[in-house]
Amino acid sequence: MKSMQKLPYTGWSLLIALGLSACGGGGDGSSNAPAPSATRLSASNYEDVSRAAAMAYQLSLSTNSITGGGLQMATAQAAVEPLRKALRVQARASNTQVLPCSGGGRMVVTFNDANNNGLSDAGDSAVVEAQACKEDGTTTNGRVQVSMGSTSGSPSFGNYSASFEASYSDFTVQEANGDRVRIHGRMLLSLNQSGSTANWSMQAQNWELSASYQGKTQSLLLNTRTEAQKVSNELRVVLGGNLSSSLVQGQTLTLSTPQTLLTVGTDDYPRSGQIVVRGSAGGTLRLSAISNTQVRLELDANDDGQFEINQVKNWSELD
Repeated sequence: MKSMQKLPYTGWSLLIALGLSACGGGGDGSSNAPAPSATRLSASNYEDVSRAAAMAYQLSLSTNSITGGGLQMATAQAAVEPLRKALRVQARASNTQVLPCSGGGRMVVTFNDANNNGLSDAGDSAVVEAQACKEDGTTTNGRVQVSMGSTSGSPSFGNYSASFEASYSDFTVQEANGDRVRIHGRMLLSLNQSGSTANWSMQAQNWELSASYQGKTQSLLLNTRTEAQKVSNELRVVLGGNLSSSLVQGQTLTLSTPQTLLTVGTDDYPRSGQIVVRGSAGGTLRLSAISNTQVRLELDANDDGQFEINQVKNWSELD
């Protein structure tokens, strides 16, 4: 058996990339969004509610883009690249590096190697401050702090685990055409891989996303937990918690997944599983996957167990 190794500091790049593109976090965990209000699900808002739920699901898993409510942005991936560049710096016990960006501005990267062993392990932390950093036409500002909880094994051997906390403070990425995304809040992530099986858990705490794309602006505030498992080419996801979205005027919704969501291979959408959304003032909406292209929407507006609306839509209509 090969010996287990701690993740080297190049692992920071992977972890922050996951944190940014999957489920961000930030600052003291406070949000600048208005306090969510109560809402009842109805025939007039169930389609927007379904889009908000689909957006929350997509954001919990996204690795290359931020997708939802008609917004499809490559901005998140653009933001990951300067972070990866910044985190290639070798860490020492206390090491601050100022890295110029190719188009102007800079990244200030500070590592704290708590036990001075040159590896990322429990107690270590990294802070990246983007100061008008311009790379390939994209400008990044804001602060990301990542603190390691534990690590073991190595991705090179296919067996490893890690846990960390990521905090994002007014982290903004803006493209030259004006498209913009802002992340603020806190995220906890744990990863575990053994051979071809990977498990991860993500908890978003007052995680706020606002995005502007081609003149449209939308926002989402999440307090959710995602549990996911990938075995070979099958991905199973359970998502639960609370969200509010500008799609429903910032009103509060509660999510649950009584049936695990299953996505296979390169499919963009689940082919089976169910999301249930409840309004804080009443009403229930079910989103049941029919296939990897279609979903059934069922609305019980007065919670009497009878679904007044039963409609089949393409998953893509909820983007």
